[in-house]
Amino acid sequence: MVTRHAWITSLSVLVACADPPISFFDEPRPCELLGEVCPPAIPTQLELVDFDPDGRDEFVILGLEGELVVGNPEDGEVLASARVEVEWGTTLSRCSSADLVFQHTLEQWWLWELTDARIEAADHGVLTGSYACFDLGAGADTIVEVDADLLRVDGVEVGLGLVPPGESLRGLALRPEDESGQRFSLFGFALDENVRMARVDLEAVEVTAAQLWPWGPTRIEVLAVAGRDLVVGGPITLDSGELAIVREIDLASAPATWQVERVSLPWWPQQLVLAQLDDDPEPELLVAPLPISALAIIGVGDSASVQMLELEFEGVDLAAGDVDADGLDEIFAIDPREDRILEVEL
Repeated sequence: MVTRHAWITSLSVLVACADPPISFFDEPRPCELLGEVCPPAIPTQLELVDFDPDGRDEFVILGLEGELVVGNPEDGEVLASARVEVEWGTTLSRCSSADLVFQHTLEQWWLWELTDARIEAADHGVLTGSYACFDLGAGADTIVEVDADLLRVDGVEVGLGLVPPGESLRGLALRPEDESGQRFSLFGFALDENVRMARVDLEAVEVTAAQLWPWGPTRIEVLAVAGRDLVVGGPITLDSGELAIVREIDLASAPATWQVERVSLPWWPQQLVLAQLDDDPEPELLVAPLPISALAIIGVGDSASVQMLELEFEGVDLAAGDVDADGLDEIFAIDPREDRILEVEL
């Protein structure tokens, strides 16, 4: 099998880079076996964004020592690079718009703009609670933050009434309720591991509904919005987990209503990525344990369909994006043993 992309290796052909690994901040040198540029010396986190934009996603890689690199998966060309401060707890994630990547430590956040062959910090602030990227209708993402029980967004503060004093909402996810960006449903969870739901109207500066959904007796590991559905997952026993797909959520009714479909998993769901793998308009859920030794691909149509894969390596970060402009996403993961990016071929 031939490697499809310059920076990656298919699961059945493992090709190592030069020793010692190449840093993107040195003059580019070829890998001994691939003949092309290697990723950062020790890649730790991976996202895909359309940097150019040309309809093809590029890799955005965060290295162990703070190398933030944007590169072309096809030929290994480095399109932009920067150094960022990294500490314990630093994460890299894509916002909903294609040219923004959010990187933060436990106390600060930065919104990075990836345009015109540059990586520039577009905004930054102090991180005091849970956050999410959200388009308020202006065509660009804004950081939405919940500190304790207070929602902060675009200069507006709204009390939520979702958690008791002294607690803070965690795992924030948002679902737009119209095209204005001013009205959305908000989802999170608190110390009791139960999901909180609220309907927020920023124009009226009020919360019009707040409800509670009991997840179960164990902790929540993943929470996300997929289309109109809420997805929640976590462990059930020491070696098994569960994903709950919460459908037809109506927070405007009194009381709020919803339906739950549960998917059993033979491991704890600890990574959740949305991907477009077929022509169905609904995204697929890519769910994996940590380290990533297996993958569940879950379709969230009228009922969940599950495809289980066992991988030939143990990855540390999962990402998906369209690198060949065919309208469908490819799946990638970082292999920490060889400090390289692998494509998961279905």
